[in-house]
Amino acid sequence: MTDSEDDCMKVYSILEGGIRKNVHTIFDYIINKKKILFSG
Repeated sequence: MTDSEDDCMKVYSILEGGIRKNVHTIFDYIINKKKILFSG
């Protein structure tokens, strides 16, 4: 693997991790909102 390919893989994994984290955060937010709506 060349250096540039290695860099691309690193950037890709960072982006993928960030997207996954954001998706979880968004789902948590939605679930919490629903809990508040249903309990309130």
